[in-house]
Order: sequence, then structure tokens, then C-alpha cells
Amino acid sequence: MSTLVQSGLAPLQSAVTGPTSLTPAMQSAIAIDPEPEVPELDFPESHQSWEMLSGLPILLDVSVPVRNFRVRDLLLMEPGTIVPSNWPGATDVPLCSDGVQLCWTEFETVGQTIAVRMTLMG
Repeated sequence: MSTLVQSGLAPLQSAVTGPTSLTPAMQSAIAIDPEPEVPELDFPESHQSWEMLSGLPILLDVSVPVRNFRVRDLLLMEPGTIVPSNWPGATDVPLCSDGVQLCWTEFETVGQTIAVRMTLMG
């Protein structure tokens, strides 16, 4: 048993001899810092600042790449103009804010308005 203690391999508890003492090296090896406490938020609405934060404006972007589109093309546009793109029609489109993708969307026509419908978060 003394050889084990000297080499730092002594068991924490021995059924024959009872509890053993830990060397400082062993104590530091098994010392585990507890994880910092993080408040659980099941819903953002439960956060104390939700009322203030929920009223902040946010700019959303839905972008579809269009090749060879020029300022001249933009200036010639009229209501009802259709701009062709290479984006596959059945593919979802990312919805972003300030360059951060928030979700995936699909285009939806509502009366005379085109809108996006969220299909997948993240």
C-alpha cells in the first residue's frame, strides 16, 4: 500500500484500510471548477428586458442573387416588372438581419403582395 501512496496512485477509499488522505497533487488533479450558472430561458419573453427589447426595430433582408443586373435596369423598372434570377424556385431563401441568418423562408403571394413565409429556424 505504501508504494501506491508514494506514487500518487492510492485509491480514494480502500475497503480494507478505510479512507486514505489525498496528496496536494491529487487534490489539484481532481479539483473541478463548477460551471457558471446560466439562467434558463425557456422563452425570450421570460427575460427581464423583453418588454424593452421586443420594441426595437430590426431591418430584415431577403436576398436573391441576380446576375448582370445594373443600375440602368433598376431605373427602367416599373410596377409589375419581373426580374429573372438563377435561384431555383423550390429552394428556400435565407432571411437575415445585419448579415446574420435568422431563418429560411419561401416566397408567398398574398393578394397583390409578395411575402416570405418562415420554413426553418437557423
